[in-house]
Amino acid sequence: MPPVLIIAFFKSWMYYIKRENFNKLEWVLLEIYPPSNLGNSPKIAEAIFSGLWAVVGTGSVKFDKYWKGQYPDYYSLELVGIDGVIHFFIRTQRKYRNVVEANIYAQYSAAEIKEVPDYVDEAVPAEAPSATWDLWGTVLRLSADQSYPIRTYQSFVDITSGAEETPQFLDPLSSLMEVLNKLKPGERVVIQILIRPVGDTWKEESQKVVDDLIGKPTAKKAGGVLVQELAGWANASRAVAHHTLTGEQLEFKEDQKNSAELPSKMLYLTPGQRDSVLAIENKLSKKAYETKIQFVYLARKDVYAGPTVSSVMGVFNQFSTLNLNGLRPNKLYTTTSRYLFAVQRAIFKKRTMVKLLRGRAFWEKGYILNIEELASLWHFPTSMVKAPATPKVLSKKGEPPVSLPIE
Repeated sequence: MPPVLIIAFFKSWMYYIKRENFNKLEWVLLEIYPPSNLGNSPKIAEAIFSGLWAVVGTGSVKFDKYWKGQYPDYYSLELVGIDGVIHFFIRTQRKYRNVVEANIYAQYSAAEIKEVPDYVDEAVPAEAPSATWDLWGTVLRLSADQSYPIRTYQSFVDITSGAEETPQFLDPLSSLMEVLNKLKPGERVVIQILIRPVGDTWKEESQKVVDDLIGKPTAKKAGGVLVQELAGWANASRAVAHHTLTGEQLEFKEDQKNSAELPSKMLYLTPGQRDSVLAIENKLSKKAYETKIQFVYLARKDVYAGPTVSSVMGVFNQFSTLNLNGLRPNKLYTTTSRYLFAVQRAIFKKRTMVKLLRGRAFWEKGYILNIEELASLWHFPTSMVKAPATPKVLSKKGEPPVSLPIE
């Protein structure tokens, strides 16, 4: 059988078994209503993602992958604006519902979590684009190697505050809350962040990037047994000849030679390079997820507003830095086309994005974001965000008295 047919059969088989396995999974959509007193930092969201990471390693057996179509389990973090109302969702398999709720309640004891019907059934028409609906969407990718982190919430502080004051956190999602709050009836903004916990294997490549930046000498590979034996005989012969001619003992200074190679470029790094090394090492120090981010603006044609797309993309641009990393649209998915058959290709891309949005499949390999980066992108609005449509629990829960009679 020709190799081309073998490859085509293998890809078709993998798609078929993954689709079959995916259709058997039982998903739930949880809407989270955070308490009103959220503090002024997304640090708590980082703790939530650290707890959700516990499902790492599921579906990793090769037999299950290539015969049953199983793949590592994942979550979907969703921030949605529908007709000017803001929603925070987490989509997970039902077997992990308790894991999700436990980690959220552990950080926000006054929060409310409800299982709700999937909003895509009504808010995201399957037939879009159509005579009534239009949309713009994309899948975001990293602008640089995944070893480099995006800008995180640690950088969003007001440096103009006095030294005696605690630096004020400037929530990067505050502008997004305003955009979602101002959506008109018939407008939707959907941001889905699909995350799959990963182990530490990704850190090897990132450590190589650090070693390259600082000029760390790489260990020279030793030869085989025969090569080492011949080198030993050669050194012995040199020592005998040197002693015969000079009467002095020949000393091999391999340790000094190796020590001369140890100094690296660390002393000569520019401030930007030094910041890059520190940022990568900080990313290496925390748990991480494979990630896929997809964004769609969908609206009826009579209220469709192109600037809304620019406003949301401007929010993502806040997480970009010139010397580290950032988020940018993937041209393969972005719903705009030029040149040959531009209209037809744009329609095809739009329908593809609608399918991705409704299905939330995450079979491909994603890029690495650690829990600090994820907490920067998806967290409940801090106390400084005053958007009226931001959902919050206004009443405080209380525990029943200990002596309460129970039948």
